Amino acid sequence: MTKNNFKAILFASLMVAMILPFSAMSLADAAPNDKVKEQQPNESMRVSDISEFDGVAPGLINENALNGLKIAVAKNPKVKNLLGDDYEFRAYAQRMTENDGWQPELTYYTDNRENSVTVVMHKGKVISAEKYENVEWSHLRAYAIDEYNDDRYPVIGLSMKADIPSYTHQAGTAFTAILLNAQKAGSNNNDVCTPSAAPTSYWAQIGMQFDTNGARVGFTDTILDCEPIFFGIPFSTGDTMLYWISIDDATDVWTVLIWNQTQGGYAYAYSVEVANSSELDVDTAQTSIWFENAHYTSNGWDAGFASDPVVDYAAFKYTNGNYYYWFNEYQQPFNCDSGTSVSDIMSGTLVGSPHDITFDVSGIEDKCEAG
Repeated sequence: MTKNNFKAILFASLMVAMILPFSAMSLADAAPNDKVKEQQPNESMRVSDISEFDGVAPGLINENALNGLKIAVAKNPKVKNLLGDDYEFRAYAQRMTENDGWQPELTYYTDNRENSVTVVMHKGKVISAEKYENVEWSHLRAYAIDEYNDDRYPVIGLSMKADIPSYTHQAGTAFTAILLNAQKAGSNNNDVCTPSAAPTSYWAQIGMQFDTNGARVGFTDTILDCEPIFFGIPFSTGDTMLYWISIDDATDVWTVLIWNQTQGGYAYAYSVEVANSSELDVDTAQTSIWFENAHYTSNGWDAGFASDPVVDYAAFKYTNGNYYYWFNEYQQPFNCDSGTSVSDIMSGTLVGSPHDITFDVSGIEDKCEAG
């Protein structure tokens, strides 16, 4: 199948998804509530490309099918060697394939939770596996934050568009990340990296991490202890990636999804049920886009970026299922040096045209050491 044919099939499936629900979603259930009937988002602010592709998400794998996949993993000699004797199941994601639709990837903790192994599967069989060291996003870090800051409309999702920057890792440095963050309404900010706090408190993240492996894309959430699992999605420097996090109020299913807009049919998704979910918290740094610095000393990590990374735009998902550019924002440094201003670490705005922000990595390196 050619890429163009696959893209045509993808568009067709998306159009069906916009009419027929996945995971039992009903747009009728998502009618605007009385609070906002008199003032709806201006349609001129609608973001068409994310609105069109949101319906591609695959939904949940049923328990019996998941158990069958786990059995296949346990029988594979290569995977058994990577896992060792001390391992436990973490989560699964799904990737879109050209010929066979959504296929699973299972991830396991191993080595006393110091590492993870992600197992790529196809039609119930193991085709590859990768082992990597676990890190934690959002713990004693410094940040350049742009938070969604508008409570006029109920928000059921958040999204961003960003290109993969040119990055070369600098010896002796840790990692940085650009992340999209979305927090369940009513969550306790202090609990969102504590798995036992879910589903009362819940937080999801997706984005790019820059480390010894170069640029990687991944996701995490409260249930995963804020430790990312990395997608194996193909991409190259300069590719445009769409990221989004959304809630299906009818089923309480959260979907975290990435799609490579440049290369066509490559998409990955993580779906999980979080009881009593309907909207996102707003006016909080936990519902935002940020640059996260995990470096505890100024050591020249910024030289790894050929140019300052840019987020092309951000959008929120309204209850009618459409995405709109942000109408308001709050930009701030967090855990940075006293006296640090926003202009020291970032520029631009996600509110006004052209709706982009640039993270000043040299400023962040200078002003925002972790800790």
